[in-house]
Amino acid sequence: MAEVRPMRGLRYNTEKVSMEKVVAPPYDVISPSQQEEYYKSSPYNIIRLELGKEETGDNEANNRYTRAKEALTSWREEDVLSLDSKPSYYVYEQEFQVDGKTYQRRGIFARLKLVDFSEGIVLPHEETLSGPKADRNQLLEATRTNLSPIFGLFADQDKEIGKIMDEVCQGEPTVDFVGFDKIGERLWQVSDEDLVQRISALFGPEKIYIADGHHRYETALAFSKRHPAADAIMIVLVPMNNPGLVCLPTHRMLVDVDLTGLLDRLDSKFEIESFAPDREAQSTIIQALEERKHAFGLILPDGYHLLTLKEEAAPDPGKLGVSPAYAELDVTILHKLILEDELGIGQEELRAQTKVRYTRCTQEAVDSVLEGKVLASLLMGPLDATAVKLVAEAGEKMPQKSTYFYPKLITGLVLNPLDEQNS
Repeated sequence: MAEVRPMRGLRYNTEKVSMEKVVAPPYDVISPSQQEEYYKSSPYNIIRLELGKEETGDNEANNRYTRAKEALTSWREEDVLSLDSKPSYYVYEQEFQVDGKTYQRRGIFARLKLVDFSEGIVLPHEETLSGPKADRNQLLEATRTNLSPIFGLFADQDKEIGKIMDEVCQGEPTVDFVGFDKIGERLWQVSDEDLVQRISALFGPEKIYIADGHHRYETALAFSKRHPAADAIMIVLVPMNNPGLVCLPTHRMLVDVDLTGLLDRLDSKFEIESFAPDREAQSTIIQALEERKHAFGLILPDGYHLLTLKEEAAPDPGKLGVSPAYAELDVTILHKLILEDELGIGQEELRAQTKVRYTRCTQEAVDSVLEGKVLASLLMGPLDATAVKLVAEAGEKMPQKSTYFYPKLITGLVLNPLDEQNS
């Protein structure tokens, strides 16, 4: 089904640069102050390509996209960036911590043949916006290079690709350093022809589910229709059964809403357990959110409450006009049964963020209530990655702020020059 190919990666020459000085997070999570930090860290930092500064006097002939092209050409001439001689796959491991527990997430850098979503081979799970696509298009036209990978999931039901990655990771990594947020970043090049062919064959029956990078995928797909030879995009493919695949929740914080009688109204839909507002109660609720199905934490100034959905109150997919998988999402239940039905917060207000704010930090959600910055917070549990698969296969897009796969893929480990690949 999916056509996954090896690639000749364009990579930093570690004899000339220190990797921790030249990489950056994905462009869409970089603040202006962070952009400045990455500019200062090295004259060869990938930020100059991926998210260059705008300058006074920029015009059609001289702008951040043309400067990215010039820098890319210069770095290659200086051998700061070198093209690998053999088509390869690159096993990629990130080692990180969440709540004191250490995880290792493994995936494979590859090229994925671009196909329309309508073919049912590559499946999205969220909507895209026109602004980011226009920006990425200009950068792609200028550099003709995938500078950062998109993030894809696949089933690997028999765990064959997972076993190959485990075996590869027993050897010495090609690249090994500690990057942002103390995340270990490791890369192994796989260029043995027999193993490369085996990996390609194993991907053949798979469908690919986009976890992150929808704008870049759609931009590359449009680019390929203008430039047919550029028919593949760089991607990191992670098995859904990988024990290091972590999808963190995004909590909702409420402002400018009437909470009068909310607990009484929720009693018909949820089993409610109430606690005094202290650290022990917070820990109890967080643990329950990780273990229970369809559970939420309601943080109020005078008390913490654990809400567990009653079976008879579950949303009816037929009445909502959605698939069973979509109706089963915690975010669907929270938005429909609490935000919409009880607080009158509709889709437009969610998009505008006038009454609901978002945070991925549990402590921020709690402290914001205690400090009077928001009226209440609704805590959510982690998302099972298989939900992305089921909703995507139903042809639906998940509600906003549904997924946050942690950590983000780093930018700068491998680049994909589109005009220098073998099909």
